[in-house]
Amino acid sequence: MNEQQRSEHIRLATDLFSQSLTYIFPTRDSGLQKEAIQHLETLLVHNAVVKVAAVNDGNEDFANLCLGIEAVAAALRAEISMWLLLKQDRPEAAWEELVTAQNGICRRDQGTQGIRTSRRSC
Repeated sequence: MNEQQRSEHIRLATDLFSQSLTYIFPTRDSGLQKEAIQHLETLLVHNAVVKVAAVNDGNEDFANLCLGIEAVAAALRAEISMWLLLKQDRPEAAWEELVTAQNGICRRDQGTQGIRTSRRSC
């Protein structure tokens, strides 16, 4: 993967993160929240392929950045899921998603300095 492709991957991820932040509130439309989750899941699949390529290329810095992207995407997916579950009156499952979201942000903070899109930190 060349520098331009790496930059494009980072740009696409950070753009999706910025868009996804608009859906981490209970007042957002559930259908749009589900769509945002699907986009994040697509990113997670693509990012896994990119991360493997970075490891195979010996690019440890970019592989670590991909690990950070994975953590943020998983955290955003979990936080949006939490709100959907609360809307469905499923507080126990929502609690699990909250913990997942918090753990994802902690992983991001520990894994890389390259991703700083969340408003929270550990």
